[in-house]
Amino acid sequence: MSSATTVERVPGKSIYDTSIYINAIRNRTYYEHLLPHFARTLPTTYFCAVVAQELKAGCRTPPAFSRVENFIRPFRRTGRLITPTFADWEETGEILACILREQLQLKDKLPGLINDTLIALCSVRLGAVVYTANREDFVLIQHYKRFHFTVV
Repeated sequence: MSSATTVERVPGKSIYDTSIYINAIRNRTYYEHLLPHFARTLPTTYFCAVVAQELKAGCRTPPAFSRVENFIRPFRRTGRLITPTFADWEETGEILACILREQLQLKDKLPGLINDTLIALCSVRLGAVVYTANREDFVLIQHYKRFHFTVV
């Protein structure tokens, strides 16, 4: 179900992966390219708690925290927040166990897949497309759980 399409695809609901926000913060050209697409999807975009945690964990300065809060604030105000459920955590464990059983060479990669799997499962529950710059991990997860994502 993955699609490496342009950012012109506008779904009913969207979740942006942490990689999109990080790229937008670090690269002005990327940000300017993404902005029109983001503006079109904003009314139906949800902010995932996992993304908030990842972004805040990467903050080292007060201005960095402020930038992250600026991303989150409109979603908090409108109530368009999504948080993993207990069932999402359980299924994440099951998916990671399957990956380990079938691809033992990925053992060291499993901790890095936890958050991406949680984001994918939140998108399934919401019926949303995940926008990401992290094709490799989401393709891997998709072998074990059907969900929609687009690489930006």
